[in-house]
Amino acid sequence: MIAILADFILSLNEVDVAIVYSHREDGIKFSVRSETAEVHAGELIHQALEGIGSGGGHAGMAGGLIRKEQLPLLGNYPNDRIESLFLDTLARFTPRTAQEPPVRL
Repeated sequence: MIAILADFILSLNEVDVAIVYSHREDGIKFSVRSETAEVHAGELIHQALEGIGSGGGHAGMAGGLIRKEQLPLLGNYPNDRIESLFLDTLARFTPRTAQEPPVRL
């Protein structure tokens, strides 16, 4: 289901990269989509989850997982930590100007 949501979000004109995740019994599952050459979806998720989870894939689509045993590494505010992990990683892919802030949905 999260892959379908990521595909839908990416279909919006304003979106170049979509990152969707879902809390599940076995951990947190991720789906990443990219339609910009500057951001390789597989590399993005691999780098963002390094040390706490696993992920990878292709330039346009990728997936990942943080296993439930690793969830304590996210701290008291896991959603904030996930957001920081991906935004920090995205910043290394493409420099953003003040006119191009990331869009959070």
